[in-house]
Amino acid sequence: MTNLTKVAHCLFATLLFAFCAAASAQASCANPDFAADAFIGKWNERVTADKLGPAWHLEKYNGLGFIRQNLDGTSLLLTAKVDKAGCITQVDIKSRRADAGGFAALVAWSSVIIVTNPSLPKEQRKTVFTALGIDKPSAGGSHTVNHVTYKYVENEETNDFSAAPE
Repeated sequence: MTNLTKVAHCLFATLLFAFCAAASAQASCANPDFAADAFIGKWNERVTADKLGPAWHLEKYNGLGFIRQNLDGTSLLLTAKVDKAGCITQVDIKSRRADAGGFAALVAWSSVIIVTNPSLPKEQRKTVFTALGIDKPSAGGSHTVNHVTYKYVENEETNDFSAAPE
């Protein structure tokens, strides 16, 4: 075997190992609903089924440690922190209060709940919204269900909704 052949075999083995490690990293998320690729896939299935349009579709995860995309224009921002294993550690939806007619932000918040907690029945999803006080004049709070903590904070300028696995 020549040195060049040995180098090629070593390079191939290294690439194969890296690919397998990356594939198993996604499977190793404590909460599989927070695996970046799975989250994006379920999110895109949901927005396609609900006919929300191309502005709502998330791009494939690029491995840079975060997902960041404007939804439905510039007033609604989805961000997600992704660890080295490809697991989302927190998803945030931020909207500007001045632009929030309410509907787009509610759709985004509902989508996060459904995608991160797909087995949660509709009544329990409503419980999350009630616990966060989203329907109250003095909104805010947190609620944990099925090992996912949802938080909501609003101030004069922004609405901040987040979901994080325990």
